[in-house]
Amino acid sequence: MFSKLYLKLALFALMFTVAAPAFSQVAAAAREGGLPVSVGGGFNYWDTDWATTRMEGGTVWVDYYPTVLPAFLQGLGVEIEARDVSLNPGVNEKNLRYVTAGGGAIYSWHHFHNIHPYGKFDMAFGGLNFTSGVAA
Repeated sequence: MFSKLYLKLALFALMFTVAAPAFSQVAAAAREGGLPVSVGGGFNYWDTDWATTRMEGGTVWVDYYPTVLPAFLQGLGVEIEARDVSLNPGVNEKNLRYVTAGGGAIYSWHHFHNIHPYGKFDMAFGGLNFTSGVAA
């Protein structure tokens, strides 16, 4: 009983080992042109400090890396980012909202194979809306 199971497993392993090179990939000889843009998004969970709740919201950003730069500037790009934290404002803070929008320079270092550390210098404008609770 066990010998038949081992025989089947050995044949399966042999077939898989023989077929594995069919799925191999090699490095591309050339690169295909494309739009050098990255788009991303995220989730914010914000503690308001003065309100009775923690709020949620979203962030979206767009990174653009020009392709016609000198070699020493490769990796330099531009980023635009926006954030809106207005979900779950709480019972007493019905119109509490925090928004920002901005952008700046971004540099991505493509020295490693799959890891691309980066740094950015962004400036943003923001707004905070709330009700003060003080009668006028």
